[in-house]
Amino acid sequence: MESGIVVDQSTAVSRGTHRRRARLHALRRAERHASGLAWLGIGLGMAELIAPGRLARFLGLDDQPSTRTLLRAFGVREIASSIAVLARARHAGWMWARVLGDVLDLAALTAAHRSARRGRRPRLRGALVFVLAASAVDLVTASRLARAPHARIPGL
Repeated sequence: MESGIVVDQSTAVSRGTHRRRARLHALRRAERHASGLAWLGIGLGMAELIAPGRLARFLGLDDQPSTRTLLRAFGVREIASSIAVLARARHAGWMWARVLGDVLDLAALTAAHRSARRGRRPRLRGALVFVLAASAVDLVTASRLARAPHARIPGL
């Protein structure tokens, strides 16, 4: 019987070790996703900041001063949250900030789509699909980082 107990204990230890390794692997994968999304965000933010008029026309938006100002503000937000993610990849709070930014982007694109002329709607729909996909990946990554053993949310 004693040998049965030893076998059970060693099996329990190996299962525990396996679980820890799997959690660590999942955390590293989520961190890589967060970093990749952050670099994508920096690129998008730079486009919004440097060429808001071109981006507005590409998306099917009216190239007006108010549109350019909004795109620049979104660019600053995108760059700031992305840099924060890169600096503190294990902190789920910065990924949640990206998710909230995605909500703002979706709200703005939805409002633009509703008021756009028919010829411009397909481009706006494409932008909406892209932002929805990015939002889903941001959301999944944020939730995985939040479940990590050492995840911290800044300010909480």
